[in-house]
Amino acid sequence: MIRTKLNKLLGQFLESKFIGFIFSFLIRPNFINFKGSKIFVKNLDHKNYIRILFSYYESAEIKLIKKYFNINLPTIDLGSGIGATMCTFAHKSKKKIICVEASKFCVEQLKINVKKNNFKNFKILNKLFFSHTNINNPNYIFNEKKYFIFIKLLKKKNKKKINKKKTTTLKNIFKKFNFKKVQISCDIEGEELHFNKKDFIDLKKCENLIIEIHSNNQSKINQLIYNLKKISNLQLKEKKHSVYYFKRITV
Repeated sequence: MIRTKLNKLLGQFLESKFIGFIFSFLIRPNFINFKGSKIFVKNLDHKNYIRILFSYYESAEIKLIKKYFNINLPTIDLGSGIGATMCTFAHKSKKKIICVEASKFCVEQLKINVKKNNFKNFKILNKLFFSHTNINNPNYIFNEKKYFIFIKLLKKKNKKKINKKKTTTLKNIFKKFNFKKVQISCDIEGEELHFNKKDFIDLKKCENLIIEIHSNNQSKINQLIYNLKKISNLQLKEKKHSVYYFKRITV
């Protein structure tokens, strides 16, 4: 525990742009051993490279996944990024892991990581995840930045529409893989705040939910927690920073 905190403190210092500039002159390895998996870091931005190098990348999510996820349940990973988080669980998982990621860059890195670690249970969907509220919203665009950062924007005037074949919802994923019970890791950059009743009903198939809530608005957070309990039958059990773990309420 103490070593982890020291690593994080040192790593946060090294995340700066100035240190990144210095690191740019050093030879970076192709892969780094991250919590039991080999993760491809050659093309990563400096900040996330440091977080993986010092083993505190997505630390809250990984701790909750390790503590609560069931190796005998299929897993849906919404907003997978490069897959480093789910790779820490994949060594033990005995069921399918469905990774949903919109960024082409991240999907390329994810595929490299899956192949390098010889995982056979991954299925990767290069799609933009939407709540039912926004799935038919014509004003959404997907603006992918260089390297690891990508942003989903809502604009009033947008001529370039998102290809419907490149979008998905929980309902679509359940139908595609015929899932009856699942567990979900969710990091969708604020789209969780747009969940409506249909999304909460879809989540009734979820046994374990680990979700990062991207908001500082406590009333919105409380409303989301309330709906997860009232409609989805998911009870909040633990919180680490902005990451929440919900477990199905047995009736």
